[in-house]
Amino acid sequence: MSKKKFTTFFKNKSKVEVIEINEDNIQSKLDEINLKKIQNISKEKYNENIKNNMIEYFKKNNNSNLEYKDWVKQFNEQDYTNEFTDKIRNNEIYHEIWNNLNKTYKDFEIIY
Repeated sequence: MSKKKFTTFFKNKSKVEVIEINEDNIQSKLDEINLKKIQNISKEKYNENIKNNMIEYFKKNNNSNLEYKDWVKQFNEQDYTNEFTDKIRNNEIYHEIWNNLNKTYKDFEIIY
């Protein structure tokens, strides 16, 4: 069996990585690429779910008296415990989305 070599270039955080692909490793490289795609899609869906749940929380509370702490408790009690009771984690993803949804734009408040 003759070996064919392919060289591909991927940009990864502004540096170019050379990956050599041949008949022996082509399936593992394809699996690796597919896994990365699945991970990215999963992360997007997860963040979208969090965002949608926050917006529903805003709507239920008529966009007033909104407390991150209350939202986390109803969304995921274990995350609430980890962040506020045990103080072992700060749920950065939640905070980032919460802050983005609660921004004011030139003195205008966004109402959901």
